Amino acid sequence: MPSENELDPDNPEWTSDDFQNARPGHELPAAVRAAFPRSAMGAAQAVPWLKILDAMIAISAFLAALFWFFSASGGHPPMKSYWGAAPADDPFFLALKDAVFWNFWGALFSGISATFLCGRALLAWRCDR
Repeated sequence: MPSENELDPDNPEWTSDDFQNARPGHELPAAVRAAFPRSAMGAAQAVPWLKILDAMIAISAFLAALFWFFSASGGHPPMKSYWGAAPADDPFFLALKDAVFWNFWGALFSGISATFLCGRALLAWRCDR
């Protein structure tokens, strides 16, 4: 490894003029940017997908919370005792049936949100490699 005092003629130190005249990476030709896919220039291509996944995660998580709120806020009337089975028009049975319906949708969107979150983490990990 060269010491600090050694100069590399193929890779000289940047001067303040070099920094002032430098151009951002997105202004380079596409062929040059393609040669460096793991640099910040190449990673910028994956950002729209990550933003879309972030939006899907947020929407799915919001819907899961909303459906679970519907499930919990329905209120349950007192249960009556019956011989055999409860009739189909029993208020407790109907409230429980509604709670199961909203719990199903809450669990479904919670699973979708978790799936998108895992996909986003995987995509971010692939882009960083």
